[in-house]
Amino acid sequence: MLIVPGIILSVILLFTGYLLLDFQGATGNVLHYGYDYLKVIAFSAPFVLGSIAVPYIMRNLNAPRLATTFMVVGALMNICLDYLFIVHLKLELVGAGLATVISETTAMVLALIYIFNKRSPMRIRRRHFAPRLDLSWKICKNGASSLFMYLYIGFTIVAHNFMFMKYGNSVSVAAYAIAGYLLTFYYLLVEGVAHGMQPIVSRFYGERNIDATKKVLGLAMYYGIGGGAIYTASLLIFPAFFAGFFVGDNEELRIIAVHAIRIYMFALFVSGFFVITEAFLQAIGEGHKALIITICNMLIQLPFLFIMPLFLGIDGVWLAMPVSSIVLLIPVSILLVKQIKKINRIKKPIPLNA
Repeated sequence: MLIVPGIILSVILLFTGYLLLDFQGATGNVLHYGYDYLKVIAFSAPFVLGSIAVPYIMRNLNAPRLATTFMVVGALMNICLDYLFIVHLKLELVGAGLATVISETTAMVLALIYIFNKRSPMRIRRRHFAPRLDLSWKICKNGASSLFMYLYIGFTIVAHNFMFMKYGNSVSVAAYAIAGYLLTFYYLLVEGVAHGMQPIVSRFYGERNIDATKKVLGLAMYYGIGGGAIYTASLLIFPAFFAGFFVGDNEELRIIAVHAIRIYMFALFVSGFFVITEAFLQAIGEGHKALIITICNMLIQLPFLFIMPLFLGIDGVWLAMPVSSIVLLIPVSILLVKQIKKINRIKKPIPLNA
C-alpha cells in the first residue's frame, strides 16, 4: 500500500511536474529549479512515502525512541549532504533533492532492519504480504483524516503560491516558504504530541476509563497549545531573529519575511488545537468527525484566500489562513465539547471481583 501508490505518484509527478509548477505561477529560474528538485523526489517517491510511514510502525511496535533516533540520523545526514552536494559539488537543487532522498531512505532502511529483526516484538513472514482487501479498506478508512490533513498542507501551499505570484512576486513566495518552515516546525512538534497521545487514549477509552482519557487529552492540549502560544509569542516579538536564519544578506526578503511572520502567524497555536482534536477523535473511533474538520479547514480558506486580497492586496493573502482558522475554531470547539459530554455518559465496566 506504500509501494504501489509511490510508483503511481512518481509517474504523475514526472509527467505533470512542469504543469503543476506553472499552475502555481512559477517562471524562469523558479520553474527550472523547482522542477530540478521535483524530478529527484518523483523518481524516489516510494522511498519518500516509506520514510514517512515507517516511524509510525516502529512507534506501534513500542520503539518510539529508536524511531526518533533514526529520524535524527536522517536529519543530520540531510544537513551534511546538503553542504556536500550544494556547496562543494555545485549540484544546486538537484543536490538538495538527492540529499533529502538519500537521508530519508537511510532512516527508512535502519527502521526496516529493526522491524524485520528478531528483536522486534512482531515477526513478519512472507505470507503476511498477501493482499487483504478487507484490512486495506480498514486502514484507508481509519487513516482518511490523516490523508486529507496532508492534502490540506499541499493544497494550502499551492493556493498560496498562486495568490502570491498574482498579488506579489517571487520574493513573496520566498517569504511564504520561510513562514512555512517556521509553521512546520511547530506543526511537527504538535503532531508528535498528538500521535503520542493516540495509542494511550485508545487504550484508556477501550477500557472505559473516561477520567484517564480526558486527562491525556488535557495534557496534550496543555503542552501542544501552551507550547504553541509561547512559540507564537516568540515569533511575534522577535520576527527578525527567526527570519535571519533564512534570508542571509537579502534585505528585501528580510523586510517581507518579518512582515509575513507578524500577520501570518499570530494565530499559529490554533492549528495545534485542530491537530490534537483530530487525533483525539481518531483515537476514540470517531475518524469521520476528524475527517470533517480537516475538509472544513481546507474549504473554509478558499473564500478568505480569494476575497480578502481584493480589498487588502497581498496582506489579504497573508491573513487568509489565520482569520479562517479563528472562524473555524468556534464550531470545532463546540464539536469537541459535545464529544466529551458524550463520552462522559459511558458507563464504567463492572469490576470482575464485584
